[in-house]
Amino acid sequence: MDGNFAMAQFLNGAITMAFAVTAVIFLRFWRRSLDRLFLLFAIAFAILAGNRVLMATQAANLPNPGEHQVHIYVIRLVAFMLILIAIATAIIVWICVRTFLPRELSRQTPPGTSLVTPAMRLAICHGMLLLVVSCLLGFVITAVGKSAQQQGLAPELFGQRGVLKFPHGAALHAIQTLVVLAWFCNAIQQRRSWLCIGSAIIAHFAWLIYALSQTFQGKGRWEMNSISYLLLAITIGATLITVGMLMTTLLVSLRRAASDQLPASS
Repeated sequence: MDGNFAMAQFLNGAITMAFAVTAVIFLRFWRRSLDRLFLLFAIAFAILAGNRVLMATQAANLPNPGEHQVHIYVIRLVAFMLILIAIATAIIVWICVRTFLPRELSRQTPPGTSLVTPAMRLAICHGMLLLVVSCLLGFVITAVGKSAQQQGLAPELFGQRGVLKFPHGAALHAIQTLVVLAWFCNAIQQRRSWLCIGSAIIAHFAWLIYALSQTFQGKGRWEMNSISYLLLAITIGATLITVGMLMTTLLVSLRRAASDQLPASS
């Protein structure tokens, strides 16, 4: 196996681990609250992790991936993958709708203690929305790729150089980054955590629009024009605001902790 294939398998394993860890986090939320919403979160991410494992197994078992030799067990794996993708997408869409309903993430358990902070609710809602968009884009790029393949064109490209999987990947991991960011804001006691999460959400959406624009104009990832520069500037600017707020709060917390450890002057 060449280096590119080994790197692809390594990245696939890293993504699988990220999905599995996210599933465990939501499983812990479910054990605390007994709310089926969090259980469905855990099931959905466990299914996505299983889907990644099947993809890696399919690629590893091909005797010569470059020649695309297909065997019966590979066809079965593809069928199972399609079933898992359909089930996961349906669950994710339903969960996304529920997260935007009033009181779904605001239940009190135990009395007087909120299960999730407003920043975490904001992160979950918009992270799930971007995940739904990513899933739907997955179906779109699959259909476009199959159509291109039937015409004898490269199935992974749109136009001359547009990479079809770029928009799909641009929105896929927002649910992980936003939730981890909200948790970190709570851990360092960020007072304006909603602003920090909001700027991160803007960065994610700007990056998604940038990916869609580049792909469906038939351009490579970094073939820039004025619109591309604007979208990339919004993405970078919003990201810098988020990182700046986190670093400022973290430095203030460290200074306070250092000053508390100093002996009181007599």
